[in-house]
Amino acid sequence: MIAGGFLATSTLGMSFPVVPRLVSGPLAGGSRAVGVVVGAFAVASVLCRPAVAKLGDRRGHRALLLLGGVVSSIGLLLHVWADSILALALARGAAGLGFGATMVGLFTAALDAASAERQGEAASYLTIAITLGLGLGPIAGEWLLLEYGSGAVWVGATAAAGAGTVIVLRGLPRAAIGAPQPAPRSAAIWWSSTAVLPGVVAMFGVVAFAGFLAFIPLHALDVGVDRVGTLLLVSSATVIVARFVVARSARQDQLVTIIAAGLACEALGLLLIAVWTSPVGLWVAVAVMSAGWAVVLPWLVLAATRGAGAGERTRAVATFTMFTDVGVAVGPIMMGLVASFAGYGGAFVAGAVITAGGLLLTRPLTASPSPIPN
Repeated sequence: MIAGGFLATSTLGMSFPVVPRLVSGPLAGGSRAVGVVVGAFAVASVLCRPAVAKLGDRRGHRALLLLGGVVSSIGLLLHVWADSILALALARGAAGLGFGATMVGLFTAALDAASAERQGEAASYLTIAITLGLGLGPIAGEWLLLEYGSGAVWVGATAAAGAGTVIVLRGLPRAAIGAPQPAPRSAAIWWSSTAVLPGVVAMFGVVAFAGFLAFIPLHALDVGVDRVGTLLLVSSATVIVARFVVARSARQDQLVTIIAAGLACEALGLLLIAVWTSPVGLWVAVAVMSAGWAVVLPWLVLAATRGAGAGERTRAVATFTMFTDVGVAVGPIMMGLVASFAGYGGAFVAGAVITAGGLLLTRPLTASPSPIPN
C-alpha cells in the first residue's frame, strides 16, 4: 500500500516544477493563469467527492482505487496534447478526478487496517509515502522536462500512475479491501459532521502550502536557486523526518497541541520565505515551513476519523479530503491574485496570514467527536 501510494503521488509531484513553467513559458500565461491551471486539479477532485464517498461505502476500497488509477492515467496522458491554457486546465482536472478517488481509497484502507491505538501512526506512515512521492516526483519531472521535454514528463507520470494502481490492488491486505457496504439509511448523506471542523482547519494550512508549491518554482528562480526539484526534495525530506519523529513519540491526547504548533511553524516558514530573499534564506525557510506542515495533516486526519466506525470511515475521509482539495484549489488562485500586484513575496506573506488564521480554530478540536450521521 505504501509503495503504491508513493507511485500514485509521485505523478502529482512530477507536475509541480513543470506546470508553472509551461503556463508562464510556452503557453504565455501570467500568475493568474498559473493559479487557475494548478487549481483545476483540486477543483475537479472536490466536485467528484460526493460520488467518491458513496462509491466507497457501497462498493468498497478496491473500486475506488481501481477507478482512481484508471482515470488518473487517462488524465495524465491527455497532458501530452494540451497546447493551450484551457486544454492544460482540462487535463489537470481529469487527473484530479482520479487522484481524488485514489487518495480517499488509500486513507480509508490504511485506517481500516490499523487498530484504534495505531491509526495516528498509520496515517503518518501513509502521508510519509505520499510526501516522498511529492518530493522525488519533482526531481523526476524536472529532469525529464530538461532532458526530453514536457511530453516525456506526462508519459512517465502515466506509467507511474498505472504501476501504482497495480501495486496497491495486488498488495492491499484482505482486511483493508473493504467489502461492499449496504446503502446508508439516508442516501442523501455522503458527508461526516465530525470531519468538518478538522477539514476546515486543514484547509487553512493547505491553502498556503498549495500556493507555496505553485509559486516556489518561480520565486526560487528570482532568488537565485535554479534547481527547484532539489529544493522540493529538501522540503519532503524535512516532512518525512518530522512525521517519523511525531508518529513514534506523540500521544493522541496531544493532538490539538501538535496541530497548533505545526500551523504556527508553517506560518513562520512562509513569512521567512517572503522576507529572507537569499538562497541560504530560502533553504532555511522552506525547511521551517515543511517541518510545520509535516505534523498538521496526519493528525487532522486522525481528528476527522476518530469518531467513525469502519463502515463510516469512507465518508469521514471523503469529507476531510474535500476541504483539503478546496484548499489546494483556492490556494494557487488566491496567492496568484496577490502575486499579480504584490509580487511573490506578498503572496507568501498572505499565505502566512491565512495559515495563522487556522490556529483560531484548533481549540474546538478538543471536543469529543459525535457519531457520524447515517
